[in-house]
Amino acid sequence: VFYDIDNVYRDDVVRAVGANLADMSVALDCCYGASYRAASAVFGAAGANVTVFNAKPCGEKINVECGATCPQNLLQLVARCKDLPQLSFAFDGDCDRLLVAEGDKIVPNGKVYFAICRYLSEAGKLVGNAAVGTILTNGGVEQSLNRRGIELVRTDVGDQNVFAAMAKRGLNFGGEESGHYLLTDYATSSDALINALFVANIYKQCGSLFEYSSECDETPSVLQSVVVGDAFDTLTAAVLADESQRVQRLYPDCRLVLRKSGTERKLRIYAEGEQAEAAAQEVATTFCK
Repeated sequence: VFYDIDNVYRDDVVRAVGANLADMSVALDCCYGASYRAASAVFGAAGANVTVFNAKPCGEKINVECGATCPQNLLQLVARCKDLPQLSFAFDGDCDRLLVAEGDKIVPNGKVYFAICRYLSEAGKLVGNAAVGTILTNGGVEQSLNRRGIELVRTDVGDQNVFAAMAKRGLNFGGEESGHYLLTDYATSSDALINALFVANIYKQCGSLFEYSSECDETPSVLQSVVVGDAFDTLTAAVLADESQRVQRLYPDCRLVLRKSGTERKLRIYAEGEQAEAAAQEVATTFCK
């Protein structure tokens, strides 16, 4: 049996989101990955004027200085357009991660997250008027949501943890600072094409994402990875907790999250607050002696 999967997906997504992007200009960085064919089809079907980059499959080029993990490249691609697109989106290789630009400026992921929450809440579609984030969700985003009466439910890093927390509370939106967003009215995982179309629809209906999320003031933060080599195996939960407490005594206004990488022999350091850089450096110095 033959199924026209690309067109079925395209039509289902556009119909579900209800996006009408007529006369809207959009640029897409498909990152030589999974979105190379579907992205332009989806946005074209929604009526957008689409410019596409890196839209052919090439395993050796996926995520290499392109896509959702490379903001500078997206801006360089945008600069190559004859006319500046209203919105630009970059996807990663498996198309579960999203990067957004408006004009020639990157929209911070925290503001994208806030804009989705605000839009759903104002439409009466944010279940429980709550959304799931992680321990890395910026505190400023949480405070901005709280001012609108929206609760932020925090969980551990990982979209599987976000989904589990959503399922436990019966919520329909969650996401990570990395650009993974779960809109479970439309999908059971982070589908960056659906997310991009949803964000474009917000822009179409509500105007500038920067203006729509202007009340979202992110707290200064630092996220870095430190190679710890042989010390990696000694980084128990107790060791990291002690280090976090020690540094927070030095910088009491900072929030710290210390995690062992699950894929590399590295320590992930997240520091949030006015002295975030100093706090992160204090931790890095401890483990890089």
